[in-house]
Amino acid sequence: MGMRHVDLVTIQVEDIIFFSQQNLHMMFICLRQDLAVGDPGEVVLFFRSVGELKVKAVVKGQPVESMEMI
Repeated sequence: MGMRHVDLVTIQVEDIIFFSQQNLHMMFICLRQDLAVGDPGEVVLFFRSVGELKVKAVVKGQPVESMEMI
């Protein structure tokens, strides 16, 4: 199974969602600067009910050649 784009992830109250390499994950495109594996950063998530939430993240990755979009 390859990757497919989704516009949003619905999270119910008290649900826990894990983003991981072989499951749900975020891809950042059209960046202003390059990212390297291990770089720390901050991501802003937007929720309809509570607005924005800033979270800390660390860049993880794999070679683009090994990814398949569907």
